[in-house]
Amino acid sequence: MKDYYKFESSNYVNYGIVNSPKLGESSIMQGRYIDPEKLPELVFEHSFPTGEAIPHFLTGGTVLASKRLIDVISNIGVDNYQAFPVVLINTESREVRKDYYLFNVLGLLSATDTDSSKYDEIMKGDGELPLVAFKEMVIDSKKIHGQKMFRLAEEPISLIVDQDIVAALKTNKPDEGWGVVVEEIDVV
Repeated sequence: MKDYYKFESSNYVNYGIVNSPKLGESSIMQGRYIDPEKLPELVFEHSFPTGEAIPHFLTGGTVLASKRLIDVISNIGVDNYQAFPVVLINTESREVRKDYYLFNVLGLLSATDTDSSKYDEIMKGDGELPLVAFKEMVIDSKKIHGQKMFRLAEEPISLIVDQDIVAALKTNKPDEGWGVVVEEIDVV
């Protein structure tokens, strides 16, 4: 049985994306295909200091990933995502970067073992899954269907990756690091 991890951006208190376009109905937390024709101009302003490394995975209102991170996961066969080029502009120096992408993971999986997990229910699910905030997450291996990367239907903000992705990121780690946190999840 494979190991799975919750994949998150590192918490930056002082720096981050400070201005982003409104995506409207093109939410990347829904796991659905986004029509590129319906996206606005993808220009994001950030406050990371000039000359310092920007994390390769940025969250908070949207999800951005560097070309380097996308190349690593693509090279091991992960293909259930869309990547749309964005422009990153430093608010102070006005430096422009074009090596980041709006990152949309396709597919939501209801993959948790809710009996073994501990969570707070945020919203009832009208006969469907409730929306929850996990305190302790347990994944049911029978519900994953071999996916290497997916969002949880019960908590769409959670991006889950398998051990192959984590190993590839460790092997290809840039000098500045990826700027991500991976937390192993119990799997039954």
